[in-house]
Formats: sequence, C-alpha cells, structure tokens
Amino acid sequence: MVGDRARAAGELSLKDRSLNYQNAGSVQTNARRPLVGAALLSLLLVACSAGDPASVIAKADAEIAAGKYGEANVMLKKLVQDFPDNAGARARLAAIAVNQGDYQAAEAELSRVERSALPDAASQRTRLQVDIGLARYREVLQALDDPALKMAAADAMLLRGQAQRGLGQRAEAIDSYRRALSDKPDMSDAVVGIAEAQLADDDVTAATRTLEEYLGRQPNDPDALVARGKIYGRKGEFANAAASFAKAVANAPASWPPSRRWSAKYQQAEAHLRRNDVAGAKAVYEELNKAVPGIAATRLLAARIALLERRFNDGIEELQRLSQGAPGNDSIELLLAQAQFAGGSREQGVTTLERLVARNAKNLDAVKLLARVRLEQ
Repeated sequence: MVGDRARAAGELSLKDRSLNYQNAGSVQTNARRPLVGAALLSLLLVACSAGDPASVIAKADAEIAAGKYGEANVMLKKLVQDFPDNAGARARLAAIAVNQGDYQAAEAELSRVERSALPDAASQRTRLQVDIGLARYREVLQALDDPALKMAAADAMLLRGQAQRGLGQRAEAIDSYRRALSDKPDMSDAVVGIAEAQLADDDVTAATRTLEEYLGRQPNDPDALVARGKIYGRKGEFANAAASFAKAVANAPASWPPSRRWSAKYQQAEAHLRRNDVAGAKAVYEELNKAVPGIAATRLLAARIALLERRFNDGIEELQRLSQGAPGNDSIELLLAQAQFAGGSREQGVTTLERLVARNAKNLDAVKLLARVRLEQ
C-alpha cells in the first residue's frame, strides 16, 4: 500500500539538484581554503583509487557517517571510473542516492553489479532498502530468507518489517519490529515503524504511547520526533507538530539523511500553514529554498503561501507548472482548481476539475467540489 511504503514516503527527493551537504548554508571565510581542500582531495584520490579501493571505500564510509555526502560522492565516482565493477563502491553510491530520496539513481548504480557480488552487510542492506523503495516487497522477504546474508539480525528484522508494511501486513510488521528491538532496544527506525503501523490502524493512543516511551529514553531522536509531529498533526495540534519537527531538525546529527532533514522542514512549514501562520511557513520556506531550491516540494510550498496571501495569479502559475511537470498528480490538480475558483477563474477551475474527475472518478473531494460548482451555476 502506498501509505505504508517504508521510509520513502514523505521524504523529499533531492534528485533535482546536486548538493554539497557539508558546505550547504555555510560561509567560507578563507578564500584560499576551497582550492587547498580540492587539491588535497585530488591527491588523495590519485593515491588511493589507483591501487587501494578498500581504502577509498573506508574513507567514503567515514565521510558518509559525518554527513559529508558530497565529498564521499566525489571519492566514489572517481573510484568507479577506475574500477567500474567494484560492488562496494556502487553500493555506497546507491546509499548516498537513497539518503537523497532518489531510489531510481540508487537502482541505476546497483544494476551494474550482481546481487551475489555485494561484499558486506552494508551493501546488502542498501540493496534491500532500494528494493523496498521501489515496492519490491515480496522479493525483499524472499531475499531475507537467504542464509548467505551477512547483516545483523536486527537489521534484517527491520527490513522484514518494512517489507511487510508495504504489503499491508501491519500486525506481522509490528512483530518483526519488536524482534529487531529485542536485539537493539534503541533502534529508532523500528520504534517509528511500530508507531506508524499503529497509526495506519487508527490506533493513535498506541502510537503516541510507543513514541513517548522511546522519547523518554532518547528525547532528541530526530526520527521519533518527526513521527510524533505527524501524530500531533493527526490530532490537529499544529503548534505542537511544528515544534516537534523543528526540534527534530535542530537535534539531528550530521549523518541524518538529507531527504529526512528537508522532509521534516517541509512538514514543519505544513504545520504552520494548517494553523494559518503564514509568517512561520515563510520563514521555513526561505530555509528550504536556500538549501534545496527548485524541487517540487519547495515550489508547492511557495504556491500555497501565495494563495494564503491572496496572490492568486502567482499561486496558479506555479501550480500549473507543477501540474505540467507531474501530470496525474491529483493533489496538485485539486489545489489548482481550488485556486482558480478563489482567483475568479471559474471556467478554468471547472475544466481542471473535469479533467481530474475523468482521470480518477474515485477522488471524492474532486467529485464533490465539481458537483457543488455545477449546482451553483
């Protein structure tokens, strides 16, 4: 089920733009330092990639752990130029793509090597994470039964739970997450998985209890804070939701995946909008637009702010561009129709709604709005 797709759902894709995450938002005070750093990195790559791929991979792993995805990407790209069949390097490039929310790019890297060639637990885990991101849930469950897997039991149980959630097997997923936690009690992804499965079953009380118990031990865990923010939003407590998302970003380690970081910021802006706090939403938008300009989520946020400020033409123009870039996106089409009505473009709004309903007659919001508009004619 789309709503249960592991951690890929709700995370911003950064594939629209290449980022150097270490330097994003920073100010360089020494004009000579970038040249020196580039020279040292170049020397390092020449020295290591020619004869010692393992050393380059180890250094890339350290950079990824420190959140320096740009530096790791440069090292690994150079390495696969020299050693195109190096499965470990391909898997780490795929891991960087996953952390950016780009599963197609990750698959492109992994498709160049055989599954059986993946040399270590981290590579095998990335392979299965990509399969989950691409909704290959049954294949993941089958792969997890392979005795040749090298990953830890808790990591395998986490992936099993994510695949089961993707198949709508929420009770089984919760059991798998709990088995993962029996080995690693502070595995936040498993805790969040349980809470999200409970929330999908409309058990808000159980989901809240799951997260509060964990946050009592790990009060600054960013993933748990994001999950709690979603629950606050579900309850209509948008001020608390915005605060929880903001705390997640403020306390996240450098290694927290960029897709999760910017998704949390987007959800913070969404919470501000839901409580008509345009100023709060605009402040978050400015941060997002500086860090990841041009991606669809940031542009959608700009359009929604424009509509709340009654700048209907600006909002409609941005939504039209988004609709052209993502044909078939019902949410954007419905918002566009609503904006057209609010801006006085009734005929265009009707046309947009008719197109949407013709494509998806099960969209009840669009059907109801179109019926109401026709009755008012």
